[in-house]
Amino acid sequence: MYKPINGWTKDKILEVYKNRKFENEAWDDNLQNCAYETADGNRCAVGIFIPDGHPGLKLRDGVEILLEKYSELMNVMPLELTALRSLQNLHDSNGGRFFNVKQSMIEWVQANVEG
Repeated sequence: MYKPINGWTKDKILEVYKNRKFENEAWDDNLQNCAYETADGNRCAVGIFIPDGHPGLKLRDGVEILLEKYSELMNVMPLELTALRSLQNLHDSNGGRFFNVKQSMIEWVQANVEG
């Protein structure tokens, strides 16, 4: 089980995912890859926690590189790196852009986060 950090609670994390506008993966058609934020405003499992306007939203690398390049983001993330990596893998590997990642992320938090 993962423990929330930075003042987050399991309920607050679930609320963010439940209020996520899109059910599908944050897919960038131009790059044919996932994105922290897409042109239509969709955000991935980690991107949803990046503050609006932050340059990290444009990065197209894994969560480890994101947090290495923008270490200040670790101060706003709800979970530690291992948990974020697991969530991102869930988002990226479950059926592509037509898979309901919103529900999968909610279920992952319910099963894997303390609270």
